Amino acid sequence: MDRLFINNTRKKQAKQLINEMTILRHELIQLEQKLEHIQRQCHHQFLKTTTMRKCKICHYTESLHY
Repeated sequence: MDRLFINNTRKKQAKQLINEMTILRHELIQLEQKLEHIQRQCHHQFLKTTTMRKCKICHYTESLHY
């Protein structure tokens, strides 16, 4: 009986974690879209290195290896 209780508890915990991860994935997608919008509207001021440039305002990053 203890084993059954432990298995059910773990099953509930796993389901709860999966549900929470799904919600967080959706939130992450929304945040990425908001950032992308900000970066599209930005008047970039780039800091350059030999391999990349990064906007100091919106943190948009471009690789210089292309």
